[in-house]
Amino acid sequence: MPSEALIHDIVTGDRFRGMGIGPFMVGRLASLLLTEYRLLRIIIDVNVRNRPSLRMMDKAGLQLSQQTLYISAFGNLVLQKVLKDYP
Repeated sequence: MPSEALIHDIVTGDRFRGMGIGPFMVGRLASLLLTEYRLLRIIIDVNVRNRPSLRMMDKAGLQLSQQTLYISAFGNLVLQKVLKDYP
């Protein structure tokens, strides 16, 4: 059984933005993964320039811990480099 999960591409339709759906989904999913599946770490892929996504993460009670560069080609991870660690 894996010990970590990756959440990628959290999308809320235009009509439903600003209603708290994103933070609810992420918070509920994170809670489920940590308690029911006993995962140790959840990685949420967010572009650091995407302010609405960063606000959504904050509303969900999450915080940045690391800025990492991932490069993949043809479905394979080619490079993973930590650019910045956050306190």
